[in-house]
Formats: sequence, C-alpha cells, structure tokens
Amino acid sequence: MNFSSVTFLFFLFPASVAGYALTNLLFRRSITAQNIFLCLMSLVFYRMAGWQALLVVLGLTFGNYLVGYIARMTRRTFAYVGIALDVLVLAVFKYPQAIAAALGSAEPITALYPLGISFIIFHCISYLADLFREDCRPTKSEAHEFLLVATYLLFFPKIAQGPHRPLRGHAPVAGGADLHPGPGVRRV
Repeated sequence: MNFSSVTFLFFLFPASVAGYALTNLLFRRSITAQNIFLCLMSLVFYRMAGWQALLVVLGLTFGNYLVGYIARMTRRTFAYVGIALDVLVLAVFKYPQAIAAALGSAEPITALYPLGISFIIFHCISYLADLFREDCRPTKSEAHEFLLVATYLLFFPKIAQGPHRPLRGHAPVAGGADLHPGPGVRRV
C-alpha cells in the first residue's frame, strides 16, 4: 500500500489516529492496549498490500520472536542463526533471479515482496542483535514480550521513517512513558 493512496489517506490513517485516541480514553493510557491497537492497524495495513505481504511479515514476526525466545532461554549465540535466516529471506525476496541462475534455472522468477521488506528485516536483525548484546530489558511476561516485539517489527509508519531505530529507541512502545494523544498521533 502506498502512503499517498486514497485508501491510506482517507481510511487507514484517520482510523489509526482516531482509534489510538479512543484506545487512550477507554484503557486509561495503557501501553499494552495501545500496542495491541497499533499491531492490529499494522496488520490491516499489510493486508491491504496483499495476503502475501501479511503472511511474510507475520512469518518474520513469529520466526524472529521464536529465535529470540530460544536465544534468551539457551544461549545468546543462537541469535546468529536468526540473523542468517533473516538474510536468507531478504536474499530470496530481493534477488530471486540471481538465486535461480545460481541454481541453474533458466525460468524467469517474479517474486512479489511486501513494501519495506528490507527495512522490516533490518529491524528483525536489530532485534536479535539487541538480544545478543543484552540491550533489551526483560519484560513482565512472554505475552508482553511478544507484543513488544510484534509492535516493534510491524509498526507500519516506520517503513517510511528513514534511519533505523533499535528496539530500545522505540521507547513509547516499550512502556514507561505517559502517552497523551498528541505524541501518539506523532507516532502514527
């Protein structure tokens, strides 16, 4: 989905801003409720780009969370496995012709990849690197940890933000801030 499309400008963006403000009012500025709402709106955004885009970002989110969970529970070096898998996924989506040629296939391959796939995968790698360096603080529960990771990876406005931000730089999502609708609108 294009950020200048009619659907985004007149449906998704206003619904995101209004829904975020309503979530703030109904749930008394609960960071968890805000993150759930932002994840849902991000999923709607990726779904509007197509089922393939939604499945890819969901697969990346669940896969990286799972690798991160294993890395936190066993050894941090397991994060290298996740980084290698992320680079492989990026290569498959960005360079299908080169991979097909290397495998000896003469058939043309067209791969449809989601908007911002490189940026999303770089965020996945950043999340795993933060885990490896222990830059992430433990959260209350695994459900809360998954929600934090999902919001960090799926948050749709960030694919056009420019420079990469690490997980700890996504502070309002991580909690601890008293968010009012004004800063929330700036987040969206």
